[in-house]
Amino acid sequence: MEPTNWMGLAAVLITTIGSVAGMWAGRTRTTVQDIPVDAPSSAPAQVEGTWTVSPEMYKWVIELAQREANTRADRLEFLLGLALAHIDRQDDAAQAAGLPPAPMDPELAAARDTR
Repeated sequence: MEPTNWMGLAAVLITTIGSVAGMWAGRTRTTVQDIPVDAPSSAPAQVEGTWTVSPEMYKWVIELAQREANTRADRLEFLLGLALAHIDRQDDAAQAAGLPPAPMDPELAAARDTR
C-alpha cells in the first residue's frame, strides 16, 4: 500500500475512535440529574436510564416555558415603552427647534398614541 492509503486509513480509524469516545462521554453525562436552582421543588426526579416523562414533569416543563415566555414579553414591552418615550423626546426637541415632525410608521404611531 502507498503511504497515502495508510494515512487515509489512520484518519478513518482516529475519527471512528473519537466518535465512539464522544458518544460514550455524552451517554455518561446525560444520566446526571441537574435541576436548576430556581426550579420548583415539586418536580419529580427522572429515573436514571429511562426516557419516560411523567405528567408532572411535562407540566413542570410547560410551566417553566410559559414563565420564560412571559418574562420575555414583559421585557419586550418595557423596551418598546423606552423606545417610544425616546421617540417622543426626539419629536418634542425637533418641534421646539422649528423642524416639521418626521413621518412615522403607522404601527409605531398607533402604539405611541395608546400609551
